[in-house]
Amino acid sequence: MTMEQRLTINVPFEFRATHWLPVRSDPHDHGFQLMLTIEGPLNPTNGFVVDMYEVRKIVEPLIDGLKGSTLNGNQSLQRGSSAGKLAATYPTCETLASYFADACTGPIGRLATGVKLKAVEMHILNDGSGGMEEWGFARVEIGG
Repeated sequence: MTMEQRLTINVPFEFRATHWLPVRSDPHDHGFQLMLTIEGPLNPTNGFVVDMYEVRKIVEPLIDGLKGSTLNGNQSLQRGSSAGKLAATYPTCETLASYFADACTGPIGRLATGVKLKAVEMHILNDGSGGMEEWGFARVEIGG
């Protein structure tokens, strides 16, 4: 009996946006890097776990509503679930990771049989002397 392999792929996205926080009330901007980790079987008819182009069609409209914007009170976030509303109130890497996990889990799971969103990472970047430097990141593990 052959064991089915489960593979993971990572699909990255980037955008810049402004936010402020209760602990730092001055508006400031960051680069944000979103990383989706997707798990599933290798499809022998096309060689994919999932077509990354199809993943991008799901995620890019969500990012387009955030690019170059102020995240606090952002209408795109507020139109989403409670995770989006929390991210619009407190736009941290943690709340943004939770928003993308909530918004992407169902649509990505419907792309192919046995495929699931396994994790979402949101990295926050600052402008440094050598270019963009990572400040930190949050990771949401999706169970089930």
